[in-house]
Amino acid sequence: MSKYNRFIFIIALLPLWVNGCVPGAFLVAQKGIKSAFEDRSLNQQLEDAKIHANLLQEYLRVDSGLPVDVNTDVWEGRVMLTGMVDAETKREAVLSIARGDPRIKAIYNHILLGSSDEVERNREVAKTKPAVERDIVKLSRIASDAWIEAKLKGQFLATQGVNSVNYRWQSVRNKVYVIGRARTELEKKLVLQIIRGTKGVIHLEEYIQVKPIQK
Repeated sequence: MSKYNRFIFIIALLPLWVNGCVPGAFLVAQKGIKSAFEDRSLNQQLEDAKIHANLLQEYLRVDSGLPVDVNTDVWEGRVMLTGMVDAETKREAVLSIARGDPRIKAIYNHILLGSSDEVERNREVAKTKPAVERDIVKLSRIASDAWIEAKLKGQFLATQGVNSVNYRWQSVRNKVYVIGRARTELEKKLVLQIIRGTKGVIHLEEYIQVKPIQK
């Protein structure tokens, strides 16, 4: 599911999510089977999903395009904000919204400022990301943000010892931002090596915690 389509789906369920009316099994199913293999508890997955949904709902009060312009990745109460907006007031509004949620433990702000034209192009790209994943080999000469994200997905899935469902990553202007949990220091090292070795990546910011899996 592309970011654009995922946004449409999430918006449709926002009132239920924010009010806590969506059964846990249904919510997790919509996120995909991969949730069953995450190293977050079900309660934590639900809490993160509610935080995410609430943030998107608040973004809409500022600008209808913000949920697409701003990538909001939530992992165990920590929020990584990336993407691009065309006004400082919008960036400050997003930060103010995140800071106002007492459930959020940490905020990592990497929202960039860009022109209105660049933001509009990014919105169009968000609609075509599934096509990029399908044609990743054909598009290998162009290390765009969408290509980098798709390439990383493939490499994480193919690397033994890396549990890709425990990570969320975004590429903005060829800079990669990643958040999540590694089961060991070795796994974290592998993830960072993969990112740094990927064509087109010019910078890396990581917020990966190494925490023992709770039994």
